[in-house]
Amino acid sequence: MKKYYLEEIENSDYINVFEEIQNNFEQDDNDDWFTTDKADFDWWTKLADSIAYLEEHDVDYKDSDINELADYITIAERS
Repeated sequence: MKKYYLEEIENSDYINVFEEIQNNFEQDDNDDWFTTDKADFDWWTKLADSIAYLEEHDVDYKDSDINELADYITIAERS
């Protein structure tokens, strides 16, 4: 079973702060976070890239009504 590591996500710094990540990733013997679920890995990658896009393009998303993590993706797609 292939392991997809959190550190493989280019913009992982943007998502490391979310507690929800612990629901989808687990730690290996070296304390590195990984998942075996490709769909989860892809979703977290999209979230990280969306937040990076918002930051890089100075989109004022912090005052937006963000109720779920997916809202970051929605805001980025609309920007």
